[in-house]
Amino acid sequence: MSKNGLRGVVSINRHGYGFVSGSEGDCLISHGCLMGAMDGDEVDVDVDARAGGRPIGAGQEETPAARLDSDRRRQVDTRRRGRVVRILSRAHVNVIGRYERNGPLGVVSPLDERITYDIFTQAEETPDVKTGAVVEVRITGYPSRYESAQGVIEKVLDQSRGQESDALAIALAHGIDAGFTPAAIEQADALTLDVDRALTEPLRRDLRGRDVITIDPLDAMDFDDALSLERVDGLLRLGVHIADVSAYVPWNTPIDMDARRKATSTYLVGKVLPMLPESLANGSCSLAPQEDRLAMTVDLYLDPRTAEPVRFELFPSVIRSRLRLDYPAVQRMLDGVEPWVEFPEGQRGVDPASRGMGHLSARSVLEALDAVAALRHASRLERGGIDFDIPQTEVRLDDDRRPIEVTMRHRTRATALVEEAMILANGTVARHLTLAGSPMLYRVHGAPSPAALAALGDVLEDAGYGVDGLLGGDPHAIQEILRLAHLRSEEAAIEPLVLRTMRRARYLERLEPHYGLAMDCYTHFTSPIRRYPDLMVHRLLKVQLRHAAETSSPRAASIEALTADLGTIADHCSQMEREADAAATESVRHATALLFARHIGEEYDGVIIDTNGTAAMVRLDNTAECHVTGLGSCDVSDDAGDARSSTAQRSPRALRCVRRGQRVRVRVDEVRMQPPAIECSITTGTDVGVR
Repeated sequence: MSKNGLRGVVSINRHGYGFVSGSEGDCLISHGCLMGAMDGDEVDVDVDARAGGRPIGAGQEETPAARLDSDRRRQVDTRRRGRVVRILSRAHVNVIGRYERNGPLGVVSPLDERITYDIFTQAEETPDVKTGAVVEVRITGYPSRYESAQGVIEKVLDQSRGQESDALAIALAHGIDAGFTPAAIEQADALTLDVDRALTEPLRRDLRGRDVITIDPLDAMDFDDALSLERVDGLLRLGVHIADVSAYVPWNTPIDMDARRKATSTYLVGKVLPMLPESLANGSCSLAPQEDRLAMTVDLYLDPRTAEPVRFELFPSVIRSRLRLDYPAVQRMLDGVEPWVEFPEGQRGVDPASRGMGHLSARSVLEALDAVAALRHASRLERGGIDFDIPQTEVRLDDDRRPIEVTMRHRTRATALVEEAMILANGTVARHLTLAGSPMLYRVHGAPSPAALAALGDVLEDAGYGVDGLLGGDPHAIQEILRLAHLRSEEAAIEPLVLRTMRRARYLERLEPHYGLAMDCYTHFTSPIRRYPDLMVHRLLKVQLRHAAETSSPRAASIEALTADLGTIADHCSQMEREADAAATESVRHATALLFARHIGEEYDGVIIDTNGTAAMVRLDNTAECHVTGLGSCDVSDDAGDARSSTAQRSPRALRCVRRGQRVRVRVDEVRMQPPAIECSITTGTDVGVR
């Protein structure tokens, strides 16, 4: 390596340019200077201020997404450019892509946008593979300055086309495994529910006499949490009952290995990729109504005036859900626009612990849970918890699996009713195991960095918000900003801006606090059907409870086996959660682009949520996001040089100055699918926004 050399791993973004970071510093590499290197390859780079010849993107207009995604490029001294001179090791041998036949050749276009080279195959070797199929190709010849990449198709993953196929392709591109091993399927199919045997376990209690309910989304397929509430000795006994997945999935069995590799279920438009086989996720483990099921129960005895826990109990149980409810129906009942439901006649529980002590009607249970949720939420905010109410985008499909509508889902009293109970149960389990000295898998969330808070403060001060306490990370200051934004027109712009300053929550094998919830100790316990960390916490809790009671079980894994790789499991689950979230976001964008491709020329209302020089991002009222082009520097205010505002140049009716928070009307001009993007232009709007 020369004195101007740099060695490191190349990171390529979806716009085609790369970065190499090494001990000698950072370097930017244009696509023409990658010399066949792919994302993740270890390379030697010759650093030269003149390398690459011209600026990134010169000679062609950058997309608005590229302009809005240019923060990292600004952080690198753009005079330090380089050219790859040697590829030391390759990160990719097999690649997932979409197949297209072109005469005697087959062309595989990688689904991972960071791999910017098509891979050519011999079509005659795979005559049955159809254009549009998702395939796995093994690279036999890597791209160079003179040769294209070459490969051999090893597996056809999906021959169909449509939204379900597109969703699967997105998941595969993010390294998400869509299937299960034959051994895991065989194990799952052989499992049976034996309640009588389960009740012979020393710690398991029979709670089938309780009135247990489930409250889930309208289209939920599996039910991994349920609630009950009674009055006992002057207290409210809130029961949080979670599917006992660990009773069916012992450590290191085929199902467990598959679940550990997946780490989470992935929810895409039109398709769910479950962590567990369907016979478990939607069958034996699901807390279906009027069915006996194994559960792990957290009984919380609450002061009815404050909803603060007085005491709690943790134990395995058998329950029977008496009533299945959904969020929209519960919200309508709470709002008084729909009659209250009641427990089915002749199917109510008879709980000896509750007889004569306040066996409640379904209405009373829901009203009490709503009141508890309100008290718990107020208590959390008082401690410094931070709430975001950014709507979630949902894409509705027709019977042919085509996107027909984009809708949004907000938090409601019905969803909060369940959420607050789950937060309380998670925190209770975390504190119990911590005080017991048990190994743990925590859910942690760090405070925002000073640099991120300083950048946020600059924008908020310009917008007229007080930032006292913000730079010190005081969560109450952030609460106040969100409260004020809710009262003003720019909420849709401010809330995502504040959210971007937050660090991402992750899993860790050692105790650290959760900043967003204002809790010193927190874990994930309440969703073991769809999250592997929750399954691990169930196992750790069972071992601790058995040890405390001095009982044993031949099926229980030893604590040493469970904790040997706890740190690795925490890192892997954090990474797979990020991939699943990214895949879900990409799936929504893809489906939204397909929908808007049928609405070119139509106009929609929205709000500016970001602007950077010559481009802006607009969130439409249905939560779909579009890019706006044709903007220039704002020259009608004192902050004329501020990159946070810009002038609309494209339309004669356009605004003089575009800022975050402005209400605008846009016209759909173009839709691109690779990567998915909706291009719009502003037609009309107001001159009100965040400077």
